[in-house]
Amino acid sequence: FEDSKRNIWVGTSTGLTCLKAIGNGKYKFTNFFSSTSATGLSGNSIKTIVEDKHGRMWIGTEHEGISIYDPQQNAFSHLKQSVNSSEGLSNNFIRKIIISKDGRFWIGTMNGLNIYDPKTNAFTVYKHDDENRKSISDNSVKDIYEDEQGSIWIGTNFGGINVTHKNAVPFQVDKHSKYRNSISNNIISVIAGLDNTHVLSGTEGSGLDFIDTRTGTVRNFQHNPSNAASIGSNNIKAIFRDNKGQIWIGLYEGGLELFDLKSGSFKHFKPNPNDSTSVSHGYVSSITQDRQGRLWIGTSSKGINLYDYEKQNFTRISSTSKGLRISNDYIRTMLGDSKGNLWVGTAVGLSIMRKGSNQFERFYKYKDGLTSDYINCILEDRSGNIWVGSHRGGLSKYLVKERKFITYTTKNGLTSDNVVGMAQDDEGNLWISTDRGLSKFDIHQRNFKNYYVSDGLPTNEFSYNAAYKASDGTLYFGSYNGLVSFKPKAISINKNAPSILFT
Repeated sequence: FEDSKRNIWVGTSTGLTCLKAIGNGKYKFTNFFSSTSATGLSGNSIKTIVEDKHGRMWIGTEHEGISIYDPQQNAFSHLKQSVNSSEGLSNNFIRKIIISKDGRFWIGTMNGLNIYDPKTNAFTVYKHDDENRKSISDNSVKDIYEDEQGSIWIGTNFGGINVTHKNAVPFQVDKHSKYRNSISNNIISVIAGLDNTHVLSGTEGSGLDFIDTRTGTVRNFQHNPSNAASIGSNNIKAIFRDNKGQIWIGLYEGGLELFDLKSGSFKHFKPNPNDSTSVSHGYVSSITQDRQGRLWIGTSSKGINLYDYEKQNFTRISSTSKGLRISNDYIRTMLGDSKGNLWVGTAVGLSIMRKGSNQFERFYKYKDGLTSDYINCILEDRSGNIWVGSHRGGLSKYLVKERKFITYTTKNGLTSDNVVGMAQDDEGNLWISTDRGLSKFDIHQRNFKNYYVSDGLPTNEFSYNAAYKASDGTLYFGSYNGLVSFKPKAISINKNAPSILFT
């Protein structure tokens, strides 16, 4: 190690040597060995060396803690694990010491990560916790490094690499793990909120997760063949909370469920070929409610169902229905807007049933400004504008007077033309999830800012129609590699590309 005075410090298994430059390429050697003296070096096996801002040398030893050399006093002081106190170092086997840009000492030991703050003269110890999925992955810390952005990278013996960022990571990612209160699956197919601190997350194959975002607890509901009141399928496709506070769940090949959160039980609505008032298909892809309070259930190949709350049955509406009928039976998404209109996105087009009408009006590709008929998601912004995301068709805004759409694509800066989800933040910006990252769209400036794995996302591929905004401003997006949540005001683009180091 070269200190600020250009002295070279060499730590070996048999002591410490300082090579002091005396001019003309010559050095004066000073050797330090383990001593019983209170001001001597504590141990001969040296593992790490660093210099603090006062010119003192911090020497990490193999079994004897840290010796701090003061050149003014020509003496050592010591930091060791206390037998009688939990404060201080967690272990005397010191493997690595660095001083971060904020002046704190990061100390890697055989048994935990220690952070020493000289301002408060206090140690904070971090150890692996089986109950905490965000704890350090292993107690045996081998190396520590701070990058240009202030992120600290921690290499461990058996737990891989951990990273902690200078500021709170703007994109919080929850993933499935072996720890308690882990989400049940990394493929998040749908998200809905109950209030500021409770989110329902549907997965592909692992049922429904009820997440308390304040405490971090997760309660999972899965199908149990021996329990008739359990959820009918573990593949969740839609979640909707109606104006009565009831929670409706759409399943893949399981029909429709009415979820009682207090009891944890589910009431099942399944298709019955002998009952035309049953739900029309087992794959429920979308659920919405219009301004009149009517509940609409969309299916993957059997059109729409209108639910009768009193009779607890359904009226089926399809492309072959008499009277009211839809242009296509493959329902992808639906929205009841604030004006009383019902929007229906299908695999081959977009339709609207305007308030007071009993017919659907279809919008056509190209003729009406849409560049794709395969509709993924529909959003009404806080100004009442309707936005449509489509497969390979980008982002489209409905122009009310013209009854046409204006479309934004990758040519305008959108990260991908496959728009799978949308949410609007408190500033009025649209956040758009795609199969190639996340885009922020300023609807006034009409420009995009894009975010990728390199910005902290767990993947660039997001799930279809899995986006939600909580009333506290937090945005949630379901991806193919975990649940992503963030406060938009905390997001900034990293303009400094990290340097590449080959090892």
